[in-house]
Amino acid sequence: MSLCKVGMRAAIPVILVATAVMCCGCLTYSFGDVAYDNGSLDIEIINDGEPADVSVQVTVFDLAGFRQVEAGRYINFVSLEPGDNTYSLPVELEPGNYKLYLYILEDGRRSSAVIRNIEVK
Repeated sequence: MSLCKVGMRAAIPVILVATAVMCCGCLTYSFGDVAYDNGSLDIEIINDGEPADVSVQVTVFDLAGFRQVEAGRYINFVSLEPGDNTYSLPVELEPGNYKLYLYILEDGRRSSAVIRNIEVK
């Protein structure tokens, strides 16, 4: 067996361990369902880690008239418990279609992001 093949076989476990260590906690937060009801956006946030205080940023874009126009940007501190959490954001939206950009910020860095489309009736 060549020295190159032996070196690669030895490097694979090291690379796997290094990747696992760097990604620890990478997928701690995720977004679930988002719904609008009675002047409030209800956003499900799943915390697969320990209790944490994070910032949640929601940017709302109105999609009327074949355009995307920012209708509001909201940033709030949220305390997340392990498991499913519901964050309610009071916001008045007219009937129509909207695009939501949802971010979780932890220590000034984005740790989760998703884009969702909703229809308000």
